[in-house]
Amino acid sequence: MTGTDRDLTDAVRAEVVRHHQVIEQWLAGRAPRAAFDRFSAAHAPGFTMVAPDGRLLSRGDVLAEVEAAYGGRPDAGIEIRAVAVVTTAPGLVVARYEEWQDDEGRLATVVLQDGWRWLHLHETWCESSGPGPDGQALAAARQRARILRSSASPCQAASSGIAYGSQIS
Repeated sequence: MTGTDRDLTDAVRAEVVRHHQVIEQWLAGRAPRAAFDRFSAAHAPGFTMVAPDGRLLSRGDVLAEVEAAYGGRPDAGIEIRAVAVVTTAPGLVVARYEEWQDDEGRLATVVLQDGWRWLHLHETWCESSGPGPDGQALAAARQRARILRSSASPCQAASSGIAYGSQIS
C-alpha cells in the first residue's frame, strides 16, 4: 500500500467512523438536532441502501427510520472495523467495512462521492451474526433464500425481502 493509498483509506475510515458516531449518539438520545441535520446532508439526493434483511431503501426511508429511532437505544455502541478501499473512479470511492453493534456484525460496502457524500450503502449480516439468539433470524433468512434460489427468479427473490445472490452457506 502506497502512502497515497494509506491516506485515502485513513480518510475513508475517518468518514465512516464520524458517520456512525452520529448514529450512535442519535440512537442513545445524546445528539442534538443539528447532528441529525448534518447526518441527513451527508446523504446524496439519490442515496439508496440495501439493508441486511434485503430491503431496498431510499434516502427518505433511511432518514425517517433513523430519525424515528432517536433515544431508542440508550446503551447504543457502534464499532467500525476493517475499513478498506475497494476501488476509486473520478469523483467516487468504493469502500467496505464491518459495523458491529453489540454482538451483531454487518459487512458493508459504501459508495462515496466527492466531499464524502454517501451515494449507496449495502449491508449484509456477518457470518453467524444477525438479530436474535445465535443468529436465528439469519439462519431463517438463509433457509428462505435457499428455497427462493431453487424456485424463483432474482427479481422475485429481491422483492420478497431476501438479498438474492448474497453469500449463503
